[in-house]
Amino acid sequence: MSTEPVGYIVLIREHDRWCDNWDAEVHTDQTAGGEALTGARAAGYEAILVAAVPVDAAPIETPEQSAAIVDANLRQMGCAGLVPSAEAGR
Repeated sequence: MSTEPVGYIVLIREHDRWCDNWDAEVHTDQTAGGEALTGARAAGYEAILVAAVPVDAAPIETPEQSAAIVDANLRQMGCAGLVPSAEAGR
C-alpha cells in the first residue's frame, strides 16, 4: 500500500463538523494546500490540511456496499445529505 499523498484538501469546521472543503479543490502539493489552509484560517475558519493517500488494494466490497459505507461515515460525521463522489467509494 502506498503512503505517498496524491493531493491535499483543506477541511473547515462548521457547526461542529469537519466536512466542508474550503476551496473545493484538491491541491497537488503540500505548499499549495498550505496556502489554501492559510486563506481559510485568515477568513476566520478553524481549518486543517488533509492528505489523500491512494489505496492499492482492490475493493473487497461491491460498489453498493462501498457507497453504503461512505454514506454511513458521512452521517456519523454529521454530514448527512452530502453526495460522495464515485472515487470516495474506496
